[in-house]
Amino acid sequence: MKVFSTETTARLRSGLTLLLCMAGIAVFIRVVSKHYGVESWLAWDLLSLVAWQALLAAAILTFGHVLILRVFKVADAPPLEALSLALGVGAVAFVMGMYAGGFLGVYGPVFAVALPGAMIAGGAKDSRRLLQLLRGALFDGRASVTSLLVGVFGVVGLFILYLGILSPDAVNYDASWNHLVIAQDYAREGRIVPFPGDWVKNVPHLGSIVNTWSFLVPGLRPPALRWMMALHTEFSFFLGTLVGVAALVDWAIGRRVRGAWAVILLFPGLFVYDGNMGGSADHFIAFFAPPLVLAAVRAARVLDVRACALTGVMAAGASLTKLHAFYLLAPLSLVLGFRAIRVLVKKRRAGAAMAPTAAALAAGAGVFVALCSPHFLANWIWFGNPGYPLMQDVFRGTKHTFPDGALLMKYLFADWRWHPPVEIGERIKEAGKMAFTFSLQPHYSFAKDLPVFGSLFTLSLPLLITQSARRRVWLLAAVGFGAVLTWALTFWVDRNLQTFLPVLAASAAATLVGAWNTGRAARVGVSLLIGAQAVWGADLMFSGADRIQSAIALIRSGQEKRASGRYDGYRGPYVQLAASLPKDAVVLLHQAHISLGLNRKVLLDWIGFQGVVDYRALRTPRDIYDRFVALGVTHIVAPYVRHNAPTKQEQVLFAAFLRHAREMQNFPGLRLFEMPKTPPPAQPPLKVLCVGLASYADGIYLVQDLATIEMMPPALQHFAPPRIPVTKVTRNELAVDAVVMGSQTSLDAEAHETLRGNFDLTTSVPEFSVYLATDRKPPPERSP
Repeated sequence: MKVFSTETTARLRSGLTLLLCMAGIAVFIRVVSKHYGVESWLAWDLLSLVAWQALLAAAILTFGHVLILRVFKVADAPPLEALSLALGVGAVAFVMGMYAGGFLGVYGPVFAVALPGAMIAGGAKDSRRLLQLLRGALFDGRASVTSLLVGVFGVVGLFILYLGILSPDAVNYDASWNHLVIAQDYAREGRIVPFPGDWVKNVPHLGSIVNTWSFLVPGLRPPALRWMMALHTEFSFFLGTLVGVAALVDWAIGRRVRGAWAVILLFPGLFVYDGNMGGSADHFIAFFAPPLVLAAVRAARVLDVRACALTGVMAAGASLTKLHAFYLLAPLSLVLGFRAIRVLVKKRRAGAAMAPTAAALAAGAGVFVALCSPHFLANWIWFGNPGYPLMQDVFRGTKHTFPDGALLMKYLFADWRWHPPVEIGERIKEAGKMAFTFSLQPHYSFAKDLPVFGSLFTLSLPLLITQSARRRVWLLAAVGFGAVLTWALTFWVDRNLQTFLPVLAASAAATLVGAWNTGRAARVGVSLLIGAQAVWGADLMFSGADRIQSAIALIRSGQEKRASGRYDGYRGPYVQLAASLPKDAVVLLHQAHISLGLNRKVLLDWIGFQGVVDYRALRTPRDIYDRFVALGVTHIVAPYVRHNAPTKQEQVLFAAFLRHAREMQNFPGLRLFEMPKTPPPAQPPLKVLCVGLASYADGIYLVQDLATIEMMPPALQHFAPPRIPVTKVTRNELAVDAVVMGSQTSLDAEAHETLRGNFDLTTSVPEFSVYLATDRKPPPERSP
């Protein structure tokens, strides 16, 4: 006789299994906690980061989905295309919410939870359709052996990429200078603020707006966890980019191609410093590339108001991330413009109304301008220039600039060494050549000039002529090539190619799929081509071994009894320095850029990168003091080891000023000074003896004569003659305030003795040394 039914028995067994598993876990945790307390497991921190990322992704996707469905009426798109468009629109909507909160000054933990919560609530009514969309994207199409192998390669590559961003040590130079510092400062201030003391922070930075959220969410106490959160956000956006790559390939081929997203990992620059993920903006702008192309080709096909407005949203997202969006916008504008002209000509010949087409184009432009306006209007209000720090010669009322600010922007901010030729014919010639060789011959490289960007796009172009490729494959290749050509015509920094890398990867994938389908011999050739890139890129995948090792060390921290202080060492000097400063400190960072972890208001003094300190207008330590007081500076941070200052004037003046500042404390690589309590005495302009320099002739100068910026192009460097020429240095010539002496220069015994007795060595770099007339002796700076 059965006591329980078969169904009841099965449920009891299932419940008993659950209880036994839970009991086993309890026993296991009790045992291992004696060695490594469960509360200290790194997994909890990682799970909290993943949970926040899931919340952000859910907010962006659900709200973006309801917008493309109900506002833009995209109901006919395949699942992957719909997801890519939803992610792009949702990301822009999230950023608009962040802008609103920042301008209203309501940044904080409550806002960080409320914004994504409101977005999820707004998209909840269409959640069932979204789940159907996700199911279609994940399970549509049959997986072949080839696609499975490609997928395995992709998963392995993603794992290596993730290890590379797991540790806070993955934060790169640019992110620790501006991208994450912007987010840090917005979160600290509770609002969006201007940065007159650092030009680069005032150009569009959508990634920094997103990462401000990473600095606001509650529960992440050590600063290092905030940096890890930002790195995880960048990785999450990269996963969204992969959706777009797959969608682009499917659009070009006209059917589902499983595993196509993994082709982007055959561009090994993703793993190499300056192209990898490290907290900067390149992978945020790349996120917008696929949905921008998808929206633009949709708009070109139908030319209606909604489609063009959708394109405007994507174009705004890319442009608010980096101005380099122009590289992709240029060829897409040609596509749209050519299509619009054809349609308008046809309508005119047929006597049809042209107003709907014009209205559609106007809608796209209007949406683009409206969504970009928060950034540019804020700059106009703060600086009298919507494009600040650009266009300083256009907007004459620009604030926080210098008389030659536009020239400094052109040659220092945008490093003149990477400008294309000025002569238009030569520029076009070089750009045409680079469009085919850019991936084989790097220009701006941190990898010993190795061709790391990935050559599949370049090498796949000839394959177009061997196949009956669809027009869409040709169009995608043309857009990618046009973006490369636009880059080659403007600014030769290879890192900026990341802006449209997903388009190049999708184009290469679509072309290779078409070539694969032409026959067995073609499959051998395609396999060898892909294999060659995979073998070459395998080494480069581990070029970030230091970051991977740092991630492994973080993972091992618990087993090695370092759980309680596992985050203490990251960016230690900056965190320690911040702890020694009052909350309202204003720090002048001398001849350095990096400040992540300092977490105080920071002003730079590096010419060409800021508009508040111009040493060329100063003559004495008192002048520096007065300028710093006017800026509210309370402390100065100077690195122990630094390169030459842009001018010899600054080199002398700053060294003389530091004599009056109190050195409070030293941190590894950094010296902290407090502003002088009393101003330095008034005095005439400093007299400086220069001898043995490559730039200035031997002689005595007033300090303002040494104002030539030696970082400018040689044609723009004009060195003043000495007030008193000197052929031999004697005791009389040493009756000056300072001496700047070349490293290969020697003095006779009497002059050398006078120099040693009456002057202090304050600066020593490989090219020269600076001596100041004896007052009180500060510790000399170390040579690099």
